[in-house]
Amino acid sequence: MKKRIAVLFSAAVVFSMLPGTLLALFRPGPEANVSPRNLTFAERVAYQRAIEEVYWRHRIWPEERLDQKPPLDSVMSHAQ
Repeated sequence: MKKRIAVLFSAAVVFSMLPGTLLALFRPGPEANVSPRNLTFAERVAYQRAIEEVYWRHRIWPEERLDQKPPLDSVMSHAQ
């Protein structure tokens, strides 16, 4: 009987904490003090290229391949 009461009490404590925890997950955070900026097409292309370079550097080269991973420029040209 005491074990049931302890289990029920524990469940009640957990369920009473859940709504506050769930609400905290969906509460909007503090507003960032960032002004919106429009990028030019050339800036967007340059930033995308930088992102692709980071992806390529972190991409794991398969061990089955005996050749070394080529530089990004040989796989994707600047024109692409």
